[in-house]
Amino acid sequence: MTRNSIRTIVFLMASAISGVVLSAQTTVDTRQLFVPIKPAKSAINVQLNGFQRPMMLQHSVAQLAFEQQSKNITLSNFPLPGNESSTLVLERTRAVFDANTEFYTHTKAGKVRFKVRPVVSYRGTVNGDASTSVSLHYSQGNVTGFVQLSNGQRTVIGRDYSMNRSAEATPHLIADMEALRRELGIAPEARVVLMLGGVNRIKGTREFVEAARAVLATKQDTVFL
Repeated sequence: MTRNSIRTIVFLMASAISGVVLSAQTTVDTRQLFVPIKPAKSAINVQLNGFQRPMMLQHSVAQLAFEQQSKNITLSNFPLPGNESSTLVLERTRAVFDANTEFYTHTKAGKVRFKVRPVVSYRGTVNGDASTSVSLHYSQGNVTGFVQLSNGQRTVIGRDYSMNRSAEATPHLIADMEALRRELGIAPEARVVLMLGGVNRIKGTREFVEAARAVLATKQDTVFL
C-alpha cells in the first residue's frame, strides 16, 4: 500500500468519525461543530431575557467542514431563536482575496508586507426560505457571520474573546442582536459605530475619538465602541 493510499484512508476515517460527509455537498451536524459550554454567571440574565449560546468551535470538525471549500454546505441543527434545530443551506462565494493578494502595513521603518489568514465565505438561507439570509466566514478556527430570519431578527456568530482558546477548540458566541444590546446597555433604536483594532496612531484612534465627539454633539442616540 502506498503512502498516498494510507493518507486517503486516514482522511476518510476522520471524516466518518466526525460525522461529516465530504463532497461537492458537505453536510455537518452543528451539534458536533459547536459544542455548548456553561455560560458565565454574568450571562445568565441575558440568556433568560434573550437568546445567547456560548459554544466551543471544534477545530477538527471545522477543518473538515470548511477547509475543503465544498461548493455547498448544509448545517443541520443550528440553534436560532424559536428553533434550536434550524438548517442552514449554504453556497460558497467568491473569495474576498486569494494567494496573489498582497497586504501592507505602515511602520516607522516604512511599508511592510504581512500575511493574512485565508478566509472561506458562504452565503445562503435558513431551511431554504428565500426571505431569510445567512452569511458565514471561516478562517483557521474562527467563524463569523450572521443569520437573518424573515421577520428581520438577526443572530450573530463570532469569536468570544473573553475566554481562551485551546488546541482543540475556540470559544464562540451565538446570540441575537437585541440580547447583545441589552447586555451592553444599548437602546434598541441607537445607532452603533464600532472600531476594530489596537489603540495606536496607525489605527486612527485619535480620528475615531474626534469623529465620535463631533457626531455626539448632534446625534446623542449614537453609541461608539
